[in-house]
Formats: sequence, C-alpha cells, structure tokens
Amino acid sequence: MKDGPNEKYYEASLRVIHLLKQPTKENPSLPDLIKEIVRENKLGKKFMYRVAQRSYGLLNNFEPWKQVCKFESKALGEALLQSGIVNIRHDLCANTTPQDNLVKWANEHIEHWHGQIKNCKPRLVVCGGTFHAVKQAIKQTFKQALQPQEQVASTGMKWFIDPVVEGCIYIDAPHPTARYPVAMVYTYIMTSAREILKNSS
Repeated sequence: MKDGPNEKYYEASLRVIHLLKQPTKENPSLPDLIKEIVRENKLGKKFMYRVAQRSYGLLNNFEPWKQVCKFESKALGEALLQSGIVNIRHDLCANTTPQDNLVKWANEHIEHWHGQIKNCKPRLVVCGGTFHAVKQAIKQTFKQALQPQEQVASTGMKWFIDPVVEGCIYIDAPHPTARYPVAMVYTYIMTSAREILKNSS
C-alpha cells in the first residue's frame, strides 16, 4: 500500500507530513484515495476532515479554530492535497493499534517510514499518536552522536529534530481520531507548532 506526499505537497509553503499508525482500510494508494476524496468532496467529518483541518491551519499561518471550524470540505481538501500522510506500518490494516505493537513496528518498519521522511524532506512531522515510538526507533537506529534531543514547548508539547533530515521537526500530537475536544487539540497543535517553528529557525 502506497502512502506519502499528496499531489501538491511540493508546492506548499510549509512541508507537512502526518505520521500515523497504520491504515484503517485496504487501498493500493493513499495519495490517490485522498485525491479522489477531495475531487468528489467526500472528506466526511472525522479522520480525513481532522487531518485536513490540521493541514489547513499549519499551511495558513496557524488560522484560529473559530475560522477553520466554519470551512467546508473544498477549502480543507486543498490543504490536504498540499500535505502528506505516512504510516508507521503500511501493509496491515486495522481500526486500532496497541501501543506495544506500535513501538515494535516503528523499529521493524523504520526503513519505510523514515525512508519516506528522508525522501519528502518535510519541515514538520505531526506525529499523530506516534511520537514516543518513532523517537525510540530513531534512538535505537542512529549512533550516539545523532541521538534525537527531546525538547518541550511552553505549551507542554514535546518535539525533536530529525538527526539526518535537515530542519525536520517532529511534534507530539494526538491521533486525529483521539477522543479529545477537537477545538482544544487543534488550538494546542497550532499554538505549539508556531512556537516550535519560530524557536528552531
């Protein structure tokens, strides 16, 4: 199953990859599926819609929630096409992923997901429930001199810079379907990302 950048990713002002757990449904190409969903205006109101909201905010100067929550699928879909989605494991589908599996998979599949990061060269990797697992996998893969140095924003969000992809920042965000108030999570991500990007440049 193919994942990675969507069709307008390389045109975006800020390159954003959403690093998630695993696909929920079988599909030969996630970028093709997203293109179809956007074209047919079928974002829905859950997973893809929330990823699209995050993409829109990050690509549009951290637009406040009170504006983004009013947007229909068309505007959000365009932002989704300018970002990308990479899964830790892209060859097995399930609705939920046990945390123990996630840590194991992040190590076993680092060639895939980190290979995608190296190819896409994002500025920002939004770890949707994957931050701890990918940080551990990177620590175990790279030698001591290249260990990721975790930092914490004033909001409490954890983040680190990729040891080999220049300027690439990983931030710790809830999964798009996590059962937290959507407005709170969106604002947390935007406020944190703005501070982290500013302080790391």
